[in-house]
Amino acid sequence: MTLTPMKDRLWHFLLGSYCVLCREPVKGAEGDRQLCQWCLATLPWRASPEQHAAMPGITRAFAPLSYEGAARQWVLDAKREGGLISAGTLGVLLAESLMESYPFPSERPDLLVPVPLSARRLRARGHNQALLIGRQIARRLQLRIGHRRVRRTRHTPILAGLDAPRRRAEMAAGFSVSALPAGSRVAIVDDVVTTGATASALAEALLAAGAFEVHLWAATAAEHSP
Repeated sequence: MTLTPMKDRLWHFLLGSYCVLCREPVKGAEGDRQLCQWCLATLPWRASPEQHAAMPGITRAFAPLSYEGAARQWVLDAKREGGLISAGTLGVLLAESLMESYPFPSERPDLLVPVPLSARRLRARGHNQALLIGRQIARRLQLRIGHRRVRRTRHTPILAGLDAPRRRAEMAAGFSVSALPAGSRVAIVDDVVTTGATASALAEALLAAGAFEVHLWAATAAEHSP
């Protein structure tokens, strides 16, 4: 089969051989993350990916990218139909950053829990972007995903634009978690952290289900996040 230049470029792009930003050919590690070294350096990396401010229930929080520029667009795209490429890129970048901040496997949580969507939102979206991001992390850090252990018990409105008290009120008692093995260390995976209300609500549910400690791993963080 002979492909036209346009179709050939699209085919290689979907296979990960073109940078998602500048569309230049990439291979090796660049092809895996679908970003050339130049574009990788221009991303809005946070000076300190560790989130030091307290979030109830969270022992350690990590987000390598600011929620702006290309990173913000990937988060938005990952929520839409066909967001596989954007979610995959966010997952690879988060996984690579985690390898640097958690260099020893003994430091890492043993279970990943992507923030679940409500049944209504999952039906509308067709996929959970946090799960797509989590699969990239699980593969690279050799961790288990426990997405079937957690479900969202009620549909909540879009939280963007709400202040922290309103977010906490909306998220209260919003998750159900099946029993976890005693001493489990769990990492919540999400695409973006803003006030931390969602992560804290899920963390408290995980702790109540038997988790020893909970970490938060988000691909991006909004400027006003904790």
